[in-house]
Amino acid sequence: MDTSRILPPDAPKLADRPVGRLACVDDFYVTLRADINKLLPHVVDAVDQVERSFPEKGSNGGLYLRVAQAVAALQPLEDFPRTNENIAALLYPE
Repeated sequence: MDTSRILPPDAPKLADRPVGRLACVDDFYVTLRADINKLLPHVVDAVDQVERSFPEKGSNGGLYLRVAQAVAALQPLEDFPRTNENIAALLYPE
């Protein structure tokens, strides 16, 4: 249970996931969204725009949203290279 109410109601809790599943960078975005919004509101706005543009979660729209969340979560890390390979590695759940 998320007693802090930080996560959206439909967000899977990390503790409820199967053993062996990794926490991905988009999971961190979901958890840190409010904090990122305080410092970088334009970043959260951009992720929201991606979600509105690609509302279908089961196809590529879900992937586009995850990539946008990953890039957003990495914004405070100035020295982290945002290459295709790094983003893909940070979104790999196993």
